[in-house]
Amino acid sequence: MMYKYSLKLYLSGKTPQSRKALENLTAICESVLPGKYEIEQVDILKAPEVAEQDKVVATPSVVRFKPEPTRMVIGDLSDRIEVVNGLDIISDEESQ
Repeated sequence: MMYKYSLKLYLSGKTPQSRKALENLTAICESVLPGKYEIEQVDILKAPEVAEQDKVVATPSVVRFKPEPTRMVIGDLSDRIEVVNGLDIISDEESQ
């Protein structure tokens, strides 16, 4: 299955902040992009080379790789408007 939005969420271990960031991002994507996204989780404690390769310097961070251009938002992702605007997410209703 091909997803319109490819997101990578960078976390530091299984902390409450990491859990909250994943919950927030999932809730935003489900409400704005239902069925049109994938979220890959990267624990930078287990895979620091991935964070270095993707130029991630803080966690939690989410990077939108597709569609291009790449966009990044840093923080717990609790501010829905900041996340949607920062990742430049356009819902189906907005794109019509």
